[in-house]
Amino acid sequence: MMHPLHRRYTPLILFLAIIITVAHGFSARISSSTTSHPPLALVTGGTGRTGQVVTQLLLQKGLGVRILARNVTQAQQILEPLLTKLKENNDDDDDDDTPVLEFCQGDVGNATAVQAAFVVKSTTTTTPVTHVVFCAGGDNADYYAVNYRGVVHCAQQASQDGSSVQQMVVISTAWASKPYSIASLLFNTLFDTIPMACHFLGEEAVRQASRDDCLPNYVILRAGGLNSDERYAEKYPNVDATRLTYQQGDSFEFLGPAGRPGMCRTQLAHAVATAVNVPGRYTVEVTGSGPVDMDDATVYPQRLVQDDESNGAAKQYSEGEVFDIHRQALVELRSVGMGALIAGIALIARWGWGQGLLAVVAVDAVLVGVWSQFYANRQT
Repeated sequence: MMHPLHRRYTPLILFLAIIITVAHGFSARISSSTTSHPPLALVTGGTGRTGQVVTQLLLQKGLGVRILARNVTQAQQILEPLLTKLKENNDDDDDDDTPVLEFCQGDVGNATAVQAAFVVKSTTTTTPVTHVVFCAGGDNADYYAVNYRGVVHCAQQASQDGSSVQQMVVISTAWASKPYSIASLLFNTLFDTIPMACHFLGEEAVRQASRDDCLPNYVILRAGGLNSDERYAEKYPNVDATRLTYQQGDSFEFLGPAGRPGMCRTQLAHAVATAVNVPGRYTVEVTGSGPVDMDDATVYPQRLVQDDESNGAAKQYSEGEVFDIHRQALVELRSVGMGALIAGIALIARWGWGQGLLAVVAVDAVLVGVWSQFYANRQT
């Protein structure tokens, strides 16, 4: 039998219990809104031809995107229509489900600007950066400032104590660790900054951040044979532009699919967006015309090996050593080229222009074949 005092205070006790329950639920919602953060990707090179497609795909995946751009006004004009279009195509009218698109001014070559890009920018959200997607570079880029130092700055910030970054995806280039490959030699000959060395050093910065156990996951995509979408469709109209070839870096053959037909920018963008949620640490080469759907992430655990389980990139080099190796490869190429030139002059002098030129072509073909067989696979 209930005590009289119990009967007297039971309504009060129930009322207090209801108040406490409601308050606890309200507090939990507040706590959830401030501690449970949606993913936010810091994207460099977002206004580029590949970066625009990457940004669109990330927004479609539900990731918020923060663009680091030198010209914010121009970046807003290029990219904000992507978010507007996404909202228009979204059947759900709830704006809370629409990913954020933010902009911050800065250059990836500037460490201070990169550091500021990792700071929460909006007054209405406490979302920290959870992903870093490095698409900067390309035409007329300063490879030393962008693809080397820019990647270093991003990797350092992503691996700081207390960082929320869980994944970093970096676009690099095929044959980055093969300074004697024909592709590397041709590329390095065109620029004083030795771009292939810069790409490799940028990769090493990411791998080093992971070796220090400060960066949980990363994917380095060494793109091979990159073309514009229009040029790719014009040159290879019968190639399935939704398929990709993945191989362990650095294993592409120069005359293989990476050399021809290569890949288009949309394919590369899909490879980047697919990699943002891949657990593990991978350095892989990617190009087109392969067996893998460009939105299929299962290729990583099923066909590829993580860096700490493979022989790739096992040895660590200093900046000076890497540049010296690439410069030495160019010196040896010039020596071989000078020898071929002298031999060509001698052959033309001996047999005349007709037979001499044919002999020169034959000699050069032999030299290229010997170089590819015995020198091209020498790695940093």
